[in-house]
Amino acid sequence: MSILKDLKQQYLMGGVTEKLIYWNIGLFAIPMIFSGILFLFGINFNYIHYVSLSSNPMDLLWKPWSILFYAFFFMPAFFIFYLI
Repeated sequence: MSILKDLKQQYLMGGVTEKLIYWNIGLFAIPMIFSGILFLFGINFNYIHYVSLSSNPMDLLWKPWSILFYAFFFMPAFFIFYLI
């Protein structure tokens, strides 16, 4: 089996904790890769602005997803290994 098939099988067979780990890795890695590709083409896109949690409560009306995704984007990458 390929690595991708193994990961899919582990995701489908895994519990809630393992699924959250996969989501956490995906939500952390995909924007980093996307930002790196844009940087190579000279495009400056600050995605942190869109997912950061603001101290202004009115900003939550325009960015309600920031409450949910704040923990995924601002957790150190090595912390994922503590979850496994």
